[in-house]
Amino acid sequence: MKKNIPILFFASSIALLSLFSGCAKYVQIIYTAPMGPNIKVDKRTDNTFYVYEDSIVKIVYYFWAEGGVMSFEIYNKLQIPIYIDWKKSSYIANNVKNDYYAEKEVKASSSVSSTYLFNRPADWYSVFIPITATGTLGNETAVKEERVTFVPPMAWLPPRLEYKIIVKSPMEDHAHFNLKNAKEIAGASATSYSTTADSTNSPVFFRNFITYSTKENFEKEYYINNSFYIKEYVTMLQKYNGSGPAYFDYKDGRNFYLPDIDRYDLFGSGQ
Repeated sequence: MKKNIPILFFASSIALLSLFSGCAKYVQIIYTAPMGPNIKVDKRTDNTFYVYEDSIVKIVYYFWAEGGVMSFEIYNKLQIPIYIDWKKSSYIANNVKNDYYAEKEVKASSSVSSTYLFNRPADWYSVFIPITATGTLGNETAVKEERVTFVPPMAWLPPRLEYKIIVKSPMEDHAHFNLKNAKEIAGASATSYSTTADSTNSPVFFRNFITYSTKENFEKEYYINNSFYIKEYVTMLQKYNGSGPAYFDYKDGRNFYLPDIDRYDLFGSGQ
């Protein structure tokens, strides 16, 4: 009997390993890239951002969130006000228009929450901090959504957090981007894979289109059309460390993540 103990222990270990690997969840770190020369990369101590700038405005982008978020903040560089027309501005995903403005009234309820907070440790630089802040308002009131936003001279417009970049699972939205043809990352563990694309074959393209003017009557309009695409999916086992999800070590304002992905969605039924 004693001679069989190592064999039984080994067999039991394999069975347990198979059980847990079948239940394991994966996470994808999704890397983006800008299209066009007018979007620069700004690396700071704690984060990295895409920045667009012209003679009138500066826009800082931050995508890091589950599924990604089209989040941006606008700075008026001039000594005079500017005006942004949200009805003539849109978030565009794979050539599908999504409105920033709708003709409606929104009710300010007794409780409001925000999942992001802007902090400015140095000049124009902004850092998103994922927190939840809840405040209490007075009686419920109806407020008409603002179509045109006035931005004072030398001032920031707080961020909009309207649209997710990816709202479906990889298998539903990007079946050809699963791991059947992925390359294992050199030097990484056997459960880390990379799938890449370029500006011609990416599964996701997204744009931020803004219409603004230096005149309140919009006598002369200016347009911003900032475009991005997904260039790489890095897939790995979802792990945790003492401070939380290990994939937060990849935090970068240019990227985002998809957690809690089943193995089947990545490899299909054949693996």
